Amino acid sequence: MLLDVQSGWWIIQSVDELKTFMKSLAKRGQRERYLCRMLQRYFDVLSQSLSNTKVDLSSPSSEDSTNLPEENSSNDVTETKPSNGKQTHGMDILNEIYNFSHRIVSSSLHCRSYNVHQSRKRLTYSDIQSKGSDILDEAKDLLAEIERNIERRYLKHPFVRKYEINVSSINRTNSSNDESSNEQTSSSRYDEVPQQLERWRRTVYECRTPAQLALCLTQLDRCIAWERSIMRVFCEICNCDTDEEKLLLCDGCDHGTHTFCFLPPMSFIPPNDWYCYVCIGKAKGENLCFVCGNKAEREFNRCDHCGKYFHEDCLKNARQFKGKWFCILCAASELPETDSTKNV
Repeated sequence: MLLDVQSGWWIIQSVDELKTFMKSLAKRGQRERYLCRMLQRYFDVLSQSLSNTKVDLSSPSSEDSTNLPEENSSNDVTETKPSNGKQTHGMDILNEIYNFSHRIVSSSLHCRSYNVHQSRKRLTYSDIQSKGSDILDEAKDLLAEIERNIERRYLKHPFVRKYEINVSSINRTNSSNDESSNEQTSSSRYDEVPQQLERWRRTVYECRTPAQLALCLTQLDRCIAWERSIMRVFCEICNCDTDEEKLLLCDGCDHGTHTFCFLPPMSFIPPNDWYCYVCIGKAKGENLCFVCGNKAEREFNRCDHCGKYFHEDCLKNARQFKGKWFCILCAASELPETDSTKNV
């Protein structure tokens, strides 16, 4: 490999350069071997992209710079474009962060206090110039703001500490007189920021190039539990994903339940941490109906697939198959649709 590309940041501009780069990767190095394998897998896509994209890192000629004001004067609506490669890359990573923010909002992973309408407003290159700001600084601030407004429950290790349900303070959380215990649990749960997350935050503001900031964006993306999104959650009682604004996610198991599906229905949305009756029962060592939250004062049925307990008159959409009981959620995924299946 040439000496001038052995360190620092540089750009591959042709297919031949890509092949040379792949040949120079150390096959015994774990990271370089993985990079080489990924480049081989997507070689056709990269080759097509390189053939369609022409990167010009040279400074604009004096002739082009003299013609630029004339073009702007002929059309005032024309958007001002970045004048060099660094600014172009900065706008690219800024747009990637905007797309990332849109994914967070679309998946309902943001805090309730997050200004969704403000986050949808994208700054253009002209807007940043008029503010007298730097593109990379705007991208840093935006990425840091997005991270702060992600619900901590949707972050994965090492960006969030593992926790256990506090048995001494947990009670039936759908009762209004227990809001104080919930508030106590939530106030101490995420007070301490993990060391890895603090290091990530410092790294974001220490970035000097768009490529370094892109690595921070990738790391944050990997530490988000996208599969826990409420957009993919079905109610444990009715097996529906409608009425998302009334679909509660348990902070212990991430399962969802509609407020109106409980018996009696919940009249409010808990402002703090909330735990379903299944998690409360496990924490207390008791068997509770996951619909009404009461103990076995009358006959209990137990789902043979997930193990949840319920009263027969509480879960009227439960199904019985070959002498075994199934809740509606397990029945939809496990039982065949046959005439022998009994609807209760």
